Amino acid sequence: MSDLLRAARDTAIVVPDADSLGRALEAGEDRVLYAAYRDIQPPRRALSPPGPSGPAGGGEFVYADLVLYSGGSLPGGEPVRSLGHWNTPAQLEIFQVISGQVLMMTAWHDTRGPHLCHQIAGPGELMSVPLGAAHVTYVLSEEGAAVFNIYTDLPDLPDLSGRGGGSEGSAAGRSGHSSRQAALSPELKYRAEHPVPALTGIRTPNPQPVSPAAQPRGWGEPVAAGPPLWLTEHFAARDARDLADWHLHATCADITLLRQAAVHAGPEAWFSRHRSPAEPVPVTLDSDALLGSAPPPKESRS
Repeated sequence: MSDLLRAARDTAIVVPDADSLGRALEAGEDRVLYAAYRDIQPPRRALSPPGPSGPAGGGEFVYADLVLYSGGSLPGGEPVRSLGHWNTPAQLEIFQVISGQVLMMTAWHDTRGPHLCHQIAGPGELMSVPLGAAHVTYVLSEEGAAVFNIYTDLPDLPDLSGRGGGSEGSAAGRSGHSSRQAALSPELKYRAEHPVPALTGIRTPNPQPVSPAAQPRGWGEPVAAGPPLWLTEHFAARDARDLADWHLHATCADITLLRQAAVHAGPEAWFSRHRSPAEPVPVTLDSDALLGSAPPPKESRS
């Protein structure tokens, strides 16, 4: 909780009631929100030649993590949540819920403009993060949740962020660091770019457990999301229902094909096939009050 409050005070992260969070911390309540187990399985190599980044940088390797979230609510009405952060422009990240229920909210830019999505997922369901997107995870189940994820850096990508920069051939060339370096460095992972204040929620009774915070200018309402078609087709063709099992037993060719599918998907596939006909999550927060509580972006230091 103290890390979340520090992030809310030092960056553009918005929490519904920072004062309540602060009072709880002063009273001695500093709950552990989640534990991340890095490299829960051995890294896997695709059929691409070793790049200059090597195992430490990401390159041709696929890495696996496990995150165990506690359940319940935080002071101020939020469900237990991750801190939230931006992925690098070349980072492919895929999640599967093992137990419990979570809501992931994502925000990103492509050449068509800004996009904001949300997805609720339970055991066995896949989630993915568009390249270069910001994302935050909320825990909707009182008993907590377990989420397995894999990530890798994709080679030879055009710039999909809509912010310019062109193709550099590697994540480090466009973001200053690889996804692997960010995973091992909190300073890179959480401080590289200011989060999106829209990715904040509180519990509501109906029809969804979480509603988004007031939307900063230009983002608009979040739309319901699901894993993109290219991702589900890849796993369906291999009768792969368990992401952890896939990571352990996929052939190098399978890993290469997954990476290639993401490279060739393009921004259109990440957006249009990420949507579903479900209604957007309703807004229940006071827009003016919440936006007024967000501090201006500034440099953060560890």
